[in-house]
Amino acid sequence: MSNQPIVEPDTEIITDFAGNEFKLIEGDGCYEIYSINNVFIEGSKSTNSPFYEIEGDKYYLGPCNYFVSDGTYVTNLFSNEKFFKNDCDGFSYGISPQIQKMSNVKEPDPDRTYIDSNGFILINEANYFKKLKSFPKNWFGECGVIALSELLGYYDTFYNDDFIPNDLQYEAKYYKAKETQVKGTESSKMELDRVELDYLINPATIPFKNTEYINFDEWSEMPGTSYAMRDYIFDNYMETYIGIGAPDIGYPMLDGELKATLKDYMNNNCSNLVSDTEFISGNILYTHQRPKEYISQGLPTLLVLESYESSIGSGKAHVVLGYGYKDDMFLTHFGWFPGTTNGAEVILSSATIYGYFTIKYTGEHKHSSNVMMKNGDVTEYICGCGKVHETKYTIAPNKWGFDERY
Repeated sequence: MSNQPIVEPDTEIITDFAGNEFKLIEGDGCYEIYSINNVFIEGSKSTNSPFYEIEGDKYYLGPCNYFVSDGTYVTNLFSNEKFFKNDCDGFSYGISPQIQKMSNVKEPDPDRTYIDSNGFILINEANYFKKLKSFPKNWFGECGVIALSELLGYYDTFYNDDFIPNDLQYEAKYYKAKETQVKGTESSKMELDRVELDYLINPATIPFKNTEYINFDEWSEMPGTSYAMRDYIFDNYMETYIGIGAPDIGYPMLDGELKATLKDYMNNNCSNLVSDTEFISGNILYTHQRPKEYISQGLPTLLVLESYESSIGSGKAHVVLGYGYKDDMFLTHFGWFPGTTNGAEVILSSATIYGYFTIKYTGEHKHSSNVMMKNGDVTEYICGCGKVHETKYTIAPNKWGFDERY
């Protein structure tokens, strides 16, 4: 008797790059993919699979990971990226984290990184993320927008004050949970609570210190981005995976969507920085190694997670900001719990990483004014580089009714 699986009508057997088999069932404008043991993995009632009417050898690495090969090259059906077939051998899905071929990561840049007492290699500004409390809440699964907001806040604070316009205000939307009855059962839904006009940056105020330099490690709080930043990106620039997204299902962003969103934002808000900014992204191949290499260069890197085990629990489908690593673990900011640091030092102990995204800015430094300290009528502004670079005085009307500088 043959040990080959029984192929159902309209069913095709496809594999990953390690020989694990899956059943692809194509219907009339619908599809389903199962493991060979009939465990459902994904499907749609309204569209055929990305493999539909595709010629060539089909390979599958789980949701969002569809490939076809001509024998020499492998093509990602979503991104059209091509890889040598031999470079993909051994990659597997099998309803478990895919196998990653690893090579040695280059030595970390000693001018841009350091090693902590636990052996983690961290970007120099790691404490910014460890202490970061000011970032918008992920209400509806828009974690990609939250991660981009954190990345912009970092570059605006440490590299160039033009990354986020200082004078731009936008309507920030705040939500609250509402208990409703749905067919006799309790369910919690979010409803709009209020709308407030706000700036995109939440500046930080620290105790006054009579000095010309204050290292950011000494700051009592970190500047960050506001709910206005979340809604500004969400409403005007957000790209989602194949255009899908709704409050009930979330707004999935892969590496390509993260790149497209940030490019559109920068083209409209800080176009003078675009020519000096390298937009770096990738997926499927070496998705553990490449982020380590960029972190080794001092670049915080967004990780697109399919699934993960972490120091605060396990989950699926999330975008986080990585700023350190050790062996195959990453130290990340999870973009949860605004106003606290509860998600600021999350260790990813195990993860299936679909893709990654970061930027490398090589332009001129422009002092940031995101941090201030006050002494009576005097306000001084400190850049992420530590320089106390600007002083302002309170303006008040004199006895003749004209503004007078103290």
